[in-house]
Amino acid sequence: MINCKINLQSRFGLPTFKNNKYQWTDGSHLSILDNPYISSTLFHNIDRWICIIRLNPSSIKDHPPLNTLNHSILSEIYKEFALLDSEGILLELVFGNNGNALRIIASNEGSIPIYFCQNSNTIYFNWDFKEITTKRRSLILDYEYLIKSTFEPTYSNRTAFQGISMLTAGSTCTFSRESCEYKYPAPELSLSREMEQIDTDEATDLFCSLLRNKTDFQLGQTNKIALELSGGLDSSTVAVTCALSCLSPKLNTYGILVSDPSLVKSQLKRRCTIINHIDASDYTVKIEDHLPILSSPASDKYYLNSEAYGAAFESIWHRAAADEQHIILNGCGGDELFPQFLEEDFSADRLRSIDDHSWKLYNQLLINRLTPKTQDILGSHLLPCAPQKIVDTGMLLAMARRAPLLLSHNLLPLYPFRDNNIIRFCSTLPSNLRVNKTLLSNFLKKNTQSSVFTNYPKETFMHADKIALLTQKTSILKNYNTFKIIEIGLIEKNIFKRDIEQLSVKTPRYVLDYLLNILAIERFLKAYL
Repeated sequence: MINCKINLQSRFGLPTFKNNKYQWTDGSHLSILDNPYISSTLFHNIDRWICIIRLNPSSIKDHPPLNTLNHSILSEIYKEFALLDSEGILLELVFGNNGNALRIIASNEGSIPIYFCQNSNTIYFNWDFKEITTKRRSLILDYEYLIKSTFEPTYSNRTAFQGISMLTAGSTCTFSRESCEYKYPAPELSLSREMEQIDTDEATDLFCSLLRNKTDFQLGQTNKIALELSGGLDSSTVAVTCALSCLSPKLNTYGILVSDPSLVKSQLKRRCTIINHIDASDYTVKIEDHLPILSSPASDKYYLNSEAYGAAFESIWHRAAADEQHIILNGCGGDELFPQFLEEDFSADRLRSIDDHSWKLYNQLLINRLTPKTQDILGSHLLPCAPQKIVDTGMLLAMARRAPLLLSHNLLPLYPFRDNNIIRFCSTLPSNLRVNKTLLSNFLKKNTQSSVFTNYPKETFMHADKIALLTQKTSILKNYNTFKIIEIGLIEKNIFKRDIEQLSVKTPRYVLDYLLNILAIERFLKAYL
């Protein structure tokens, strides 16, 4: 959403504003994505300026780009931003005789990440991790963080370089010439205890009302809506709710057809049910047309778990941009609201298809193939090279990985499930309505008058990557000696080679997952070393 360079030693005057860019005479600048649903306002006086960038669903500018700042409105600016329910960023620069101080605050929405780094007296902010990698002070790869963030995956992006940090929802970062300080939001969302009893239809109606309130707010006066539609319960619920929320919008759905032939028929039936119900125009791609070359650099696809899905998503997002879409909604967050089983651990999101038994086998297999040095790092406490993360369901940092890719197409991602009222409500539901997303299947059956969303076979998003792995065995072995993972001593060379040589259609799933994870690191290293 922003690209910013600020010099803390300069004495700032009034900037120029042209083509969505604030420009100062010393070369400092603040660029905002040119999207009709993003507005920016800069308040200034002789000793400070404050810039607020926000997502505005109504596509109406609240203020002109440049405004005079006086102390009587200062508290109102802070208060208005604190109550902001949409995506937003506040930057404040205070001028002083001994240097300037810069503060950046992320709104409580927090689904678009802000990466930042400091190089001498210059501060850089950017929503695109790839763009900011060239601005860091140290060009040495942080192996410790790489290993930790790969083998203990969390709902945050793989921030794998020294000196680059990510600002989480509600967090504040303050820079001065001498220091950089973080302030974090309240520890966790206060969740109520489980309801003792509630009727299924009543719970469904309450959930629908909360979700409609969220989509009404997010969409505002939008008359053209893009929806990611897989045909699963999460994205289908969002699509139906959007149709209920809007008076006469033009709905466009975009989807990816799975690679497993035994599941395609079910997916097509569910997608067609929703598309016909909401009267949408549809565009789909086949994931098998986007299989990755696993021995090549990963470019910017490292943001997503599945290499194949990364390329397929790029394709549908490119089409959405060509269709002149500016916002796109999806069902991210449904797995957190409605776990597949009680006490589900969301830290291992890249391996969600693995059952408990396979997960233990995967861990043991992985440990046996890491070098002693890597095993030591994995068993140690991670040194802080990024700000503290909040991983409760209220933050849903999985979205951070997708946002830069969407924004590169000038598409603003909207996540209706990412709402504190919805999170609180779902946390109180009896387990029989939460587990297996019973509430969502009931919602869809009630609205579409169809039973296709009950007990359907679930797709695994890594299936296409496994096809690529099995079909590219020869090329992987051919390029094996050039692998960066071997060069830096990440894994045991001979054992990994043996694993590749023994690949076959009978190879267990957890072994395929291990190999894909390792090869994803290899592609990442090739692209950025």
